[in-house]
Amino acid sequence: MLSIMPQERLYTLAPFFTGCGDTLIHAVLSGRHGQALVDDMDHPTGVALLLDREVALAGNPAILSRLVEVYEGDFLAVFVAPPACEQQVLALHAPKTQAFVRFAFRRPRLDPQHLERLAAPPEGAQLRPLDRELLRTLRSQAWAEDVMGVFPDEASFLCGALGWALCVQGQPVSVCSTAWSFPGGVEIQIDTHPDYYRKGFASCAAARFALDAMERGLQPTWDAANMISLRLAQKLGYQFDHAYVCWALSWPERKAVDA
Repeated sequence: MLSIMPQERLYTLAPFFTGCGDTLIHAVLSGRHGQALVDDMDHPTGVALLLDREVALAGNPAILSRLVEVYEGDFLAVFVAPPACEQQVLALHAPKTQAFVRFAFRRPRLDPQHLERLAAPPEGAQLRPLDRELLRTLRSQAWAEDVMGVFPDEASFLCGALGWALCVQGQPVSVCSTAWSFPGGVEIQIDTHPDYYRKGFASCAAARFALDAMERGLQPTWDAANMISLRLAQKLGYQFDHAYVCWALSWPERKAVDA
């Protein structure tokens, strides 16, 4: 059985993740988002930091199989894990198991003047900060359904997150928003309507978001899921650091039951 580490004791888990700079870890260990699960409350040997449908693991790799026993979702992405976890992943025999590569960047040192140039809206478009009305409009559209990241509701997002949308004729077509926050920074996520791909909309929204974060003293961090995201980050001035392997586990039958 796994136990949830209380917020006042989260700091005791930091040594498990020494040398790992993933912002998911900082978001959970700071107590801002998610929860920390341990195999033993008093003397943990394995730790699982669960944030929405993503998890970072440390210590005893058996923590993964124990997590899956109690996890009720239909999808789980294993982002940070010791090398021994690969065998654990394969031994789980999830209906769908897939390895995928993500791309990490160095802590951002972005040029504000360069970002200002990129943040100039394309002709016919307007930049708007996210408010309740825009947020509700975006959440109703399939291409932007993840706009609130890990924030559970509109109130918590509007209170603790940043977001900018590009609108055409009053309708949002691209948005850059906070996926999650951590002490001193915000993780970036971007969504764009397919009709506006490769037209400079995503880079415009992302540049304005980054400028807004920097003006508030926050680091706008980026982690890319594909080559398109990698190139977009580099366009803004992010410097590639390394690629890393993650695992996606899915249980389609659970989604069918929920539906």
